[in-house]
Amino acid sequence: MRIVKVWDSDYPWDIRVEKVIKTLSKNGHSVSLICRNLKCLPTFEVMDTIRIFRLPWTRNKMLNHFISFPYFFNCLWLKSIYSVSKNERAEAILVRDLPLALTAMTIGRLLKIPVILDMAENYPAMLRGRKYHGKFQLHQMLLRNAQFAELVECWTLKYVNKIIVVAEENKRRLVAKGVSPDDIYLVSNTPDLDLIQSLDKNLPYGEGEYYLDRFTLIYVGLLGSIRGLEMVIRAMPEIIRKIPEIHLLVIGKGMTKNILVRLVAEKGLGEYVTFKDWVNFLEIPQYLKVVKAGLIPHLSTEHTNTTIPNKIFDYMAHGLPVIASDVAPIKRIIEEEKCGVTFEANNLNDFVNAVVRVYHDRGNSLGENGKRAVSKKYNWKEDSSILLKVFNDLQRTGLGKTFSKS
Repeated sequence: MRIVKVWDSDYPWDIRVEKVIKTLSKNGHSVSLICRNLKCLPTFEVMDTIRIFRLPWTRNKMLNHFISFPYFFNCLWLKSIYSVSKNERAEAILVRDLPLALTAMTIGRLLKIPVILDMAENYPAMLRGRKYHGKFQLHQMLLRNAQFAELVECWTLKYVNKIIVVAEENKRRLVAKGVSPDDIYLVSNTPDLDLIQSLDKNLPYGEGEYYLDRFTLIYVGLLGSIRGLEMVIRAMPEIIRKIPEIHLLVIGKGMTKNILVRLVAEKGLGEYVTFKDWVNFLEIPQYLKVVKAGLIPHLSTEHTNTTIPNKIFDYMAHGLPVIASDVAPIKRIIEEEKCGVTFEANNLNDFVNAVVRVYHDRGNSLGENGKRAVSKKYNWKEDSSILLKVFNDLQRTGLGKTFSKS
C-alpha cells in the first residue's frame, strides 16, 4: 500500500515516526513523509528509503515558524498534503496527532482515500494541563486552545477511518465517546530490542563510575509543569537523610528547567543533582546502564492518565525498577508486572517511602521482572504486528468504502 505519513514537526527525528515508517517499509508498504521544516532543510530528500517532503521555508525564522504552524486550516499544509498525496498516488494517509487530523481528512475526502489517526496524545487533555512559561505567544494561546481542540477531536472521531492509541485507558475514553472498538488499535511506545542490543557502548571513563558509585535515580524526558520534578527535588533533603549516597540525574530540556535549576541551588543540592541537556536517543542506554532506578513522577491529570511515556519501557528494558506516580496506565503496568513501586502523585512523603523501598530491593527483583516483561510483551516486535494489522484490515475491507461514515 502507498502511504503518506503526516508529521507536524521536523524530521529527523522522532522515535515513533521512525519505527512506524521503517516497519511499514520493511513489510512491503511504500511510505512518503510530509513534515515541518523549521531547520530549513532540503524540501525533498530520500533517507533510508523514506521519501521526505518538507514544507517550503524562508530565511526569516519568525515568519517560517508562523507560516508552517500546524493548524488544520493552514493553506501551506493543505496544499502540501494534497500535492504529495496526489503525486505519490497515495492509498492511505497516516496522520500523527490531532493538530493536522482535519487537514489530512479534508485531503482524504478529496482524493477518496482512508485516513488513519495515530493518536499518541490525548491532545485536548494535554492542552488543558499545560502551563505557559516565559514569553507570551498569542497564536499559541489561540490555536492551541483546549476547548477548540475538543471540538476538533469530536469531528475527527466522527470521520476518521482508523485510530491508533498508545494506552488502553485512551481506548476506553474513545469508546465512551462513541468510537467503535473495532476501529481502535493499541500500538504503544515500546522499544526495539534489536536496536537496544546494538547500542552496547559505555559512558566516558569517570562519568559512568560517578553514577555507579551512588544510588542514582534517572529521569529522561521533557521538563514541564506536569512532570512532577519540582516535588522530587523538594524531597531530596529527606531522601539524603535516609540514603546518603543518593543522586538524581535529570536528562532533558523544557519550559521549567530554569525553575528546577534554581530550586536545586536554593536547597544547596548541587552535589546531589546533575542536569544534562537533551541527549541523543541512541546514547540514552549508556546512562541507563549505570543508574539504579528510573523515575516517572508525573502529576495526575486527564492527560497523564490516558497516555504512556516511552521511558517506562526503556527503564524496564534495561532492568531498572520504576518509581512512578499512580497515574492509571503506569500504575497498571507496574502492578501487573511487579516491576517497580508507585506513590501518590505529588505526595512528597509517599515518594520518599517509594525510593526507600526500591533502595532496599537489593536483589533487584523489580528490575528483573520489568526486563522479563519487555522481552515477552512490551516490545516493538509485538506492537508492530498490530500496526501492520491496521493496514491489512483496510486492504481486506476495501478502500472504496473509505468515507461511508455520515
